Amino acid sequence: ALLKRKMKFRFIVEVGDMWPESLPVSETVNTIAKPVFYLWRRIRDKYINDADYVIAECELFRTRLIRNGLLVPSKKVYFCKEPLFDGSNALKYDCDHISLCYLGSINNIIDIEYIRKFIYSLSQKKKVTVHIVGKGEYEEALCDSIRNSGGDIIFYGPIYDDNKKKEIISMCHFALNIMRKNVFVGMTMKSLDYFSIGIPIINSVHGDIWDVIEDNQCGFNSDSPCDMAHRIDGLSEEGYELLKANTIATQENNFSTDIYNRTMNLIFTEMEKGV
Repeated sequence: ALLKRKMKFRFIVEVGDMWPESLPVSETVNTIAKPVFYLWRRIRDKYINDADYVIAECELFRTRLIRNGLLVPSKKVYFCKEPLFDGSNALKYDCDHISLCYLGSINNIIDIEYIRKFIYSLSQKKKVTVHIVGKGEYEEALCDSIRNSGGDIIFYGPIYDDNKKKEIISMCHFALNIMRKNVFVGMTMKSLDYFSIGIPIINSVHGDIWDVIEDNQCGFNSDSPCDMAHRIDGLSEEGYELLKANTIATQENNFSTDIYNRTMNLIFTEMEKGV
């Protein structure tokens, strides 16, 4: 920002995470470090206006930046990923057995208590298996919580190969996107993998991902784990197939490379015109 004030060049800021808001710290740490976080936030909000354009990972971030004083042109740009669905995911809805998957870091921002109550409620009505791809300091707590709630676990550890992830996730009916309410996140990275494979999402995260699921009917949103279990238990095979079709359409309409390229080209055009 200081260099921009002295020289003429195009300066674009991309906000992929909101620091310090997105830090996965406990309430105790957040309280103790409040003065430091305040200063950190103020520095960001002051110098970000030296940019010619600001690209935000989600509308939640863009809205917060504007509320904090962002004055320069800005736009929400979702990350993109090539679709991995190819018709091979022909998994049918099973009224007696539900397979779920969790992908990503297993840290303290996951709402393990929500998952525990959800698995317990769902396992009262049908057999539940959870496929876990990832690692983290809370993996033992997550696995114990699922087992103690009546669910079976298949734990793979971290996997980075897209084809291997596709193979695992394609064995599942739904994907878990469950985080604590105090986490400042609008669109999770694991959602990109879920959408790219065409698997409907079970979501508790408010923000962009909540709106995408609500608007496109490509999964279920709920703050209540018991309500979530009830909705899945009442789902028909036809209803599940519609969710899968909607998930594939959501990927193509929101997270494809074509959509990303068109959005970025629009931004460059706006910058050239001085908008």
